[in-house]
Amino acid sequence: MQYYKEQKSLLDDSWKNFMFSLNQKVPDSEGEAWVNQLVLEKLDSDKIIFSGLNKFFTEYVEKNYSGTIRNLIKIHFNSVITLDEGYKVLFLLKNYYHQTEEQLPSPEKPTPIGLNEVNSFDRFIDGANTKIAYACALAVSEYINTPKYNPLFICGSVGLGKTHLMQAIGNKVLQKFPYKKILYCSAEGFTNNIIEGIRFGKTHEMRKKYRNLDLLLIDDIQFLENKFSTQEEFFHTFNELILNNKQVVIAADRFPREIKNIEERLISRFSSGMVAKIETPDFETRFAIVKNEISIKNLTISEEIISHIAHTVKSNVREIKGVLTKLEAEKSLLGLDLTLKTTRAILKEILDLDKRPISIDEITKLVADELYLKKVDLLSEKRDRDISNARQMAMYISRQMTNLSYPVIGRYFSKNHTSVIQANRKVKLLMKENSESSQFINSLIRRLSDK
Repeated sequence: MQYYKEQKSLLDDSWKNFMFSLNQKVPDSEGEAWVNQLVLEKLDSDKIIFSGLNKFFTEYVEKNYSGTIRNLIKIHFNSVITLDEGYKVLFLLKNYYHQTEEQLPSPEKPTPIGLNEVNSFDRFIDGANTKIAYACALAVSEYINTPKYNPLFICGSVGLGKTHLMQAIGNKVLQKFPYKKILYCSAEGFTNNIIEGIRFGKTHEMRKKYRNLDLLLIDDIQFLENKFSTQEEFFHTFNELILNNKQVVIAADRFPREIKNIEERLISRFSSGMVAKIETPDFETRFAIVKNEISIKNLTISEEIISHIAHTVKSNVREIKGVLTKLEAEKSLLGLDLTLKTTRAILKEILDLDKRPISIDEITKLVADELYLKKVDLLSEKRDRDISNARQMAMYISRQMTNLSYPVIGRYFSKNHTSVIQANRKVKLLMKENSESSQFINSLIRRLSDK
């Protein structure tokens, strides 16, 4: 807690009491971020001058706390000085408190940090697929001064909300601690900065930009595959931040160990904190996402259409938003009614629903090939452990990647629907408890999705 050192002990006590009372009037996070950063620069009968870190800080304090501060001044400084009837309370830049507001230099434009304020925790639908990732992200934003999960590594397929969660962390930290140095960028952006730094002889400036941060949010880290010079630079940047107790959040489309051609020391560091996976959203979560988006867009859509979108778009939240943006355009620009027929046409256009679907036969063959088994064995009555496990994996992936029901999948394997349900439960549990199995199955799903 800072105060004007030349004041006598009476002023010292008054200042302490004033700050204590002021902290009681605001939330704890606000007190740490704003109130405790105030400096009493001057105390006169006609004016009291406080200074702050920057113009943004002083304007925020003046806008939100000036009334409370003015009331507490009357209570706690009466014994120190007799205030004039119309005394002023000023909030000025540190080291410029002797200047008038008109004399203050123009504030510098804030450095771009790559955040989009739309991406907040409030607008993120936390479903069963994001529980751990969401909770970790929230904890990171709340304990930025004493990192709990460092680094936080968020992984998941394209369009599931990794970027939204990362930016939500940055936006919340920025709201609570506006003086924190925060940067969101992609691994490609980091690579380009390295190249520009070398090309224009500004390597030192580039390193300073990243290594002096309080929070680094870096997306799509898999982009560093095979870029060994950039990996070297990121390794040292990462170490510098972690050693200085600064938070690092990383996102990728796969687990650290699944990223190929990245130095082992980086993989080890990515895995040293908390690795949180975002899974594909279930129907209930997709339904909630659609409802949330239409509320934001102020669209009126029937439950039937919402349900149809949630049933059709299964693996990509970004595609849900694209469909709704298209529906919004159809209504506002073309004046069309948002009917189920219109929705089906848009879904067909955006999602390429005419694309040949993945078959159970393809899935079974891929699983068998990758596990060095024969497809015919997976379709047989053999109960060998390796064959049974592979068969259950094929059933699980078939359920995830096709619209086929449990009975239909069961008939393919000459099993009943209960066997398929049990297989799904076993594989889900296996993936939860065994990271290698989870990585293997997810890699198969990605390969099939790319076909």
